[in-house]
Amino acid sequence: MPLELRHEPEDVGRLRDMIDYAQEAIVLLGAMTVDQMAADRRTFLAVSRCVEIVGEAGWKLSDGLKRAHTTIPWPLIVGMRHRMVHDYGRVDTGIVHTVITQHLPQLIGQLKVILAQVQPSA
Repeated sequence: MPLELRHEPEDVGRLRDMIDYAQEAIVLLGAMTVDQMAADRRTFLAVSRCVEIVGEAGWKLSDGLKRAHTTIPWPLIVGMRHRMVHDYGRVDTGIVHTVITQHLPQLIGQLKVILAQVQPSA
């Protein structure tokens, strides 16, 4: 198998989780501004959890897959997860909002391309 397609069987599920939870964060946030999101505790907690799961699934992807797709900022994705989980009291709502509105849509597109490459043919 060429390097760009080297992956672990679990990578397919993790990529799907990343896509699904990134999409869920976008849907849950809707058209809320950062101030609206920060004032709506339920929405903030829900979208934060989605972003955490995106980072967790990214952390658990195989090193081979991550090395084969270096255009994706894996360290930033995982670092965001670690920050949100371990330094939860100091999460910047503006950064969470920016990640959801500006970075996740692009990431979803990139992950769909990778998923199409690594999924077994039916």
